[in-house]
Amino acid sequence: MNVVQSPEQALKQAGAKVSTRAPKRDEQEAEAPARKPAPLKLDQLLLEDERAIPERRWVGGIGAFPRPRLACLAGPPGVSKTTLALGLSVALAAGLSYGGLINPPGPCRVLFGGIEDELDELRRRGAAVAGRLLEHPRQRATVNANLAVVDVSDCVPLFQVDHDGRLTETPGLERLRATISEFRPDLVVLDPLIELHTAEENSNTLMRPVLRALRSMGVEFDCVFLLLHHETKAGEGNGLQRIRGAGAIGGAIRSLWSMRPMTAEEAKQFSIAEDMTDLYVKVETGKSQYSRRRPQAWFVAEERELANGDVAHLLVPWSPPTFSITPEDLAKAVRALRQGLHGEPCSTSPTADAAARHALEQAGIPRGACADVLKELQATGEVQIRKWRDPADRKVRKRLWTSGNPFGGWVEEAGSDEARH
Repeated sequence: MNVVQSPEQALKQAGAKVSTRAPKRDEQEAEAPARKPAPLKLDQLLLEDERAIPERRWVGGIGAFPRPRLACLAGPPGVSKTTLALGLSVALAAGLSYGGLINPPGPCRVLFGGIEDELDELRRRGAAVAGRLLEHPRQRATVNANLAVVDVSDCVPLFQVDHDGRLTETPGLERLRATISEFRPDLVVLDPLIELHTAEENSNTLMRPVLRALRSMGVEFDCVFLLLHHETKAGEGNGLQRIRGAGAIGGAIRSLWSMRPMTAEEAKQFSIAEDMTDLYVKVETGKSQYSRRRPQAWFVAEERELANGDVAHLLVPWSPPTFSITPEDLAKAVRALRQGLHGEPCSTSPTADAAARHALEQAGIPRGACADVLKELQATGEVQIRKWRDPADRKVRKRLWTSGNPFGGWVEEAGSDEARH
């Protein structure tokens, strides 16, 4: 009987050594022919017809929220970020403009995901803003059809750092994805960003995948994610510099609105009492990737009593007062500048002790109108910038001159010996 030998048996019979171990992976890769990497697709930058380029799309009107991208509403604690976001959400759902921030062409679908505030609290503030913005019962039905609130605290964190320090997606993210897939919103508000993950907020390495995943979901469902976020305690620099955490946050967002409380300087300029400044907040454009920065918008907090007896507050658009300059204002200003301050002519420097602004304010000119009043007086020639020799240190300085002022030491104009020294 003939016995069929395997190649290995034949080699053994011939005295050859046979290895029974499986080849290592690197050996397999060395034996296999190298695969040529597929190149990236090359596209032309310039098209023959510019109309073939898709139009940029926005939620809330041009310059509001670019779709599908990440946007951010940031500010220090207690500046009413959630209240402003609710006002924006109600206005978007109704198709109404709101404080110059949004001007939607029609109603938008909004999913508001709250974490720190329970649904009942969101309903209180929502009722307050609806009572102020909505004028017809049909608008309430439109808002209810287009605006949904969800308690995201049931599924956070959406991203979690495991024991090996890697960032992983949690089942909560899948629940949020399923919710978005079902509701199909134009805008998803998540309040706040810090509650969505367990990553170190200052780590670019960990924050990038968080933001990348949210951005990918925005592309997948063609929506904008509006992330509410805190600023640094120092609150220094511009809007992007004030954002708390890793620089990757500012790099990933394409639209940033920064909320700032009214300063004492602004309160004085607008003639707002000191004990009322906490009611006022302004919104500045911190980043606008695809449009011009919008002018700053002001809001004032109001309280509204609900039908159940509760009191809830909302933010109402507010316009700073404007001042019309009268002949009486100009006459008061000339008298104030003629008298000077602290025994010397008024200074052209706004920070000097004898600053012209101080003299005008003491004369009753509102701070916001001081610059315009001075400009008008200079245009008529009643007030001029001339050189004045300070008797204290004999230095020549630029000061405001008026006819009939009581000060000596004015330096003659070019041509005199004194002016040349």
